[in-house]
Amino acid sequence: MKIIERLRNLEFKKRSVVFGLLILSISAYGIYIHWMGFYWDDWPWMFFSNVMGPQSLIGIEVHRPLSGLFMWFGAELFGETPLYWQIIALLLRFLGALAFWWVLISIWPQKIERATWMAFLFLLYPGFTQQFVAVNSSRHLFALVMFLISLGVMVWAIRKPQWYWPFTILGLILSSIGILTTEYYYGLELIRPAVIWLVMDFEDKTRLEQFRALFKYWLPYLAFLVVTFFWRYIVSQQVNYRITLIDKMGSTPFDTLIKSISTAFIDFFHVIFTAWSKIFTFPSIEEVGTRVTIYYWLIVLICAILVFLYLYKFRRDDPARSWGWEAILLGTISIFVGGLPFWITNIDIKLVFPADRTTLPMVFGVSLLLIGLLDLLIRPRTIKITLISILLGLAVGFHFQTALSYRVDWIHQVAFIRQLTWRIPGLEDGTAILSEELQTRSTDNSLTAPINWVYTQDISGNLLPYHLLYLDLRLGSSLPGLNEDLPISYNYRTLKFQGSLDDAIVVYYNGSDCLRVVHPNYDTQNPQLPELILEAVPHSNLDRIVVESDWEVNLPVNVFGPSPEPDWCYFFEKADLARQRGDWQHVVALGEKASSLSDSLHDASEGVLFIQGYAYTDQWTNAVKLSKDLTKINVEVRPMVCSIWEDITNNTEPSVERENAVQNIKEVLNCPQL
Repeated sequence: MKIIERLRNLEFKKRSVVFGLLILSISAYGIYIHWMGFYWDDWPWMFFSNVMGPQSLIGIEVHRPLSGLFMWFGAELFGETPLYWQIIALLLRFLGALAFWWVLISIWPQKIERATWMAFLFLLYPGFTQQFVAVNSSRHLFALVMFLISLGVMVWAIRKPQWYWPFTILGLILSSIGILTTEYYYGLELIRPAVIWLVMDFEDKTRLEQFRALFKYWLPYLAFLVVTFFWRYIVSQQVNYRITLIDKMGSTPFDTLIKSISTAFIDFFHVIFTAWSKIFTFPSIEEVGTRVTIYYWLIVLICAILVFLYLYKFRRDDPARSWGWEAILLGTISIFVGGLPFWITNIDIKLVFPADRTTLPMVFGVSLLLIGLLDLLIRPRTIKITLISILLGLAVGFHFQTALSYRVDWIHQVAFIRQLTWRIPGLEDGTAILSEELQTRSTDNSLTAPINWVYTQDISGNLLPYHLLYLDLRLGSSLPGLNEDLPISYNYRTLKFQGSLDDAIVVYYNGSDCLRVVHPNYDTQNPQLPELILEAVPHSNLDRIVVESDWEVNLPVNVFGPSPEPDWCYFFEKADLARQRGDWQHVVALGEKASSLSDSLHDASEGVLFIQGYAYTDQWTNAVKLSKDLTKINVEVRPMVCSIWEDITNNTEPSVERENAVQNIKEVLNCPQL
């Protein structure tokens, strides 16, 4: 009975919010954190840190001078281990939500309960899905934390006049750190007048005195923002994210203004309603399996129940409803000004990777607006808490699904790099690697970094040895065509790649089958290869591969993890390498080892090289049997098998056994060229 009585009288105080936010952070972003890696722009940052030292990151982005400094500091402390960076990103997400909550209770000291609701929504906002791009996102999350603390310090400078200048100086320092780390939050700086208006004491002041006081509090921040903006505008003419709106306003000001306003209202709708509608995307058993689906619903259910119990037992606010209008007004202003840095640089605000990073400045306003609307439209507290709990439970489930997809991405990236190194022990400098787009969040520009990382012993001068090009993305732009020996030149931050189309190799990896280094003679009839890869086959110059390399490619364990036990793809890649060396005995030996595994070939075309191995070692019966088996597995491989037998016929000595084998293949597979 005493326990029941204690539960009835239980009330969570505001200090418990720290633990509530931390538990939610871990639930949403920490479950798979140990199995995450590097993604997208993480790779170039870590590559430059590795080959040129962390100090090389300091001045790498002129328009974000403190961004490189943050990266340098992080690289010195956390090195190149993905787990450490993932932990930092999680902590910054947590600290951002905590700082947001502190700002809210500083503005509205009597609305601690509502501030807690908004902080929970802020933490789990589903529009931003780049939490696990830990290296690159950390700097933007860090700048957000700096902005929020600066905003809270400004509030306390107003509330504590005796500490006005110390707090104002501290606020300016924190604001400048955020502004010079990333331009994402330039627009949010414009909410300061609205915050000042909410906090100011208007007693015994005329309207003119009120505006004078407001301007006095805002002026230090406004002055720094104006100076920084003009500096950024000048710098933007030579770097990424050029400020284009001002130029457009000069030519067609009215049309530009109307278009910008229209875009702003569309984005306003998307960052609020479309973003939160993503939490209703549920996993299907067909796609992820029964176990993952059960995990998802358990996480959603447990989080929703725990959040409900916590919020229900949280200290209640004053039920006055007028506060909702203040939250709605400040939230609306925050969303519109939050988008300014992207609208003036002609960057689309989207809810798909990688553009969804643009939603980060909007999270502040979205959280305020939603809770403000909820407070005005729904009266009973229990219903409000129930709705919030359901939203938060589903949001945790959404981030759980996002984490799973990042985990799959990492598996594909590691497999791609690992299989590439199995097949290619060494590579001539100046080699371009042509591929179709991999099914990961990392672009060819991103994956150029780990390729150079694992193959390069030393970067001399400013030349980048290797460059990965996605044909479906670059053909017609940086790669004009595939019908002649075109030069390939590409600037990679401070390095430059120089090569040509004739000094390229073509690879194909679809995430499920083994990686293929496409052979210009043997793969012209390969049914596994898509049309664009087949078009590029003549440019796959295997002479660029150093088959007897003195340099052993060892993938760093702290990045890629320990080497796995040899599987089918390992033996396939090594056999393909042995084929290039002309070591047919080794091809057969590797094939025999591979056939003893429980893991077997993923695509019938992967077995074709072993037909050659048998034929070139005079094992004609085995060659015929394997040819028939492969065509039974996939009839579409028949033209490739016929082509291989034509090559075998042209490159082996005549014998009775060979002629019988060729005749058998000709009759069974109906190969017209034999």
